[in-house]
Amino acid sequence: MECLKHSESSRIAERITPVYEGSVDLPGLSNAVTVSGRLAFLAADSEGLRIVDVSDPTNPHPRGFYNTTGVANRVAVRGSTAFVAYGATGLVCVNVSNLDNPAMLGCYDTSDTAYDLDVKGSIAYVADYTDQMYCLNVSNPSNPPGYLGNITNPRLILRRWP
Repeated sequence: MECLKHSESSRIAERITPVYEGSVDLPGLSNAVTVSGRLAFLAADSEGLRIVDVSDPTNPHPRGFYNTTGVANRVAVRGSTAFVAYGATGLVCVNVSNLDNPAMLGCYDTSDTAYDLDVKGSIAYVADYTDQMYCLNVSNPSNPPGYLGNITNPRLILRRWP
């Protein structure tokens, strides 16, 4: 099967052929990955957050992990903080400055199952399985994130928008 890449400037499709560089075996299912610098952060289902050094893509190797009750579904990284949509636990903020021993900074328990997230500036947008989206202030991840509102109450979101 051939993959096509569409050039934004010319809209002409050009062929690309992915080439295998390397891999690493990790426990759990890899639900999502995000790369920051020389590190890959994996949301590894019931095995939590996994950190992999990918500075040499031909020889990626595990560094550290953080696990708590629940299922790690998605991950976003800003600086030395990883934000994890951690299933029934909700949003979990993890200090990853010590790659070999990440530690929880704070968390916010959403109403059901945190499934997806994105972080822009100081706001974490968390999709919850009950058809809700939470807007959480994570400007100080050492404290539990501050609730700003959810999609079922958009007036709260608009009133407190940064």
